[in-house]
Amino acid sequence: MDSIFNQRPPSLLSQFLSSPLRFLAHFLYTAFPLPPPTRTGKSIRLVCISDTHSAHLDLPPLPPGDVLIHSGDLTQSGTLNEFYGVLDWMRIQPFKHKIFIAGNHDKCLDDPTIYQVLDGQYPELIYLQDSSVNVSVRGRILTVYGSPRTPQHGSWSFQYPRFDPSQPIPVPPISIPMTSSSSSYLPRSKSTTPTISRGFSSLSASADVNPWHFIPAKTDILITHGPPFAHLDSLMPSSPQGCAALLNALWLPPPPLAHVFGHIHARGVQVLSWENDQRYYENIMAGRVGWWSLLLVLWGTVKRMYAFGKGRREMAKEGTVLVNAASVGGWGDERRNEAVCVDV
Repeated sequence: MDSIFNQRPPSLLSQFLSSPLRFLAHFLYTAFPLPPPTRTGKSIRLVCISDTHSAHLDLPPLPPGDVLIHSGDLTQSGTLNEFYGVLDWMRIQPFKHKIFIAGNHDKCLDDPTIYQVLDGQYPELIYLQDSSVNVSVRGRILTVYGSPRTPQHGSWSFQYPRFDPSQPIPVPPISIPMTSSSSSYLPRSKSTTPTISRGFSSLSASADVNPWHFIPAKTDILITHGPPFAHLDSLMPSSPQGCAALLNALWLPPPPLAHVFGHIHARGVQVLSWENDQRYYENIMAGRVGWWSLLLVLWGTVKRMYAFGKGRREMAKEGTVLVNAASVGGWGDERRNEAVCVDV
């Protein structure tokens, strides 16, 4: 696991030589990012953390906000005692809503009986496992969907077979009408798992099931443990580690306002504008297209550079804010990061 989660970034030259096209595409795509939406009187502030790995007491104090989100790996070893410690800490945090999902380290929550015990003892906390909840803040209702699923790596919990990003995503074993002309981007199911107030639904991890087809069509805040492919999913741009099927789901209209995740300790914030240059960038990273697509990525960067003032703000407002909220980082996970705040 250290080779993915605790890697020391190689030199820029080494990264370039390992994959020149991917390196340049990533450099151009991230060179002039859109800013996150600015706060208004109607904004709801999300305070996001992830991958605390039982180090929650060592984190900087959490800033004020409306909704606290923990996107998994609350514990290091997944023991019940570890859960009691972090949930005791979460319950006293001064937020109107406190939502969390499991991560691959959180083995206890793979057992429904353990969840039922914890749920009864922590009614202040909302746990989501392939399920949704509606939360109200100052008259606004947000639909939040959470899932702990991550692509297979080792023998951890909540895993599913990894999808090859260079290949079309398989059609799920349910009837879904095609609405996209591209076989690489399939529509999300409108007949999804039931929306429930808290808890989990059982989801098969077989090779026939794409777990992201069960995201409700109207989701405002998406919480997953793992990142989407090619966005905040690696310390090295030439080696993306995120899930291609999850990225596919994000493209389906309407996109969420925000997507919060962790798993790969590559903390950051990125705004997706759903423009053509984003698609070409992702196709380059997936190995689907060649050098000519780099010109289209460059053109998208130029457009962002010259869309000053209101133009850039409007582009950001219509996009999706991605948050890799990893709370630990650095070589050996010695760094303790502040929470990431996002206004939606």
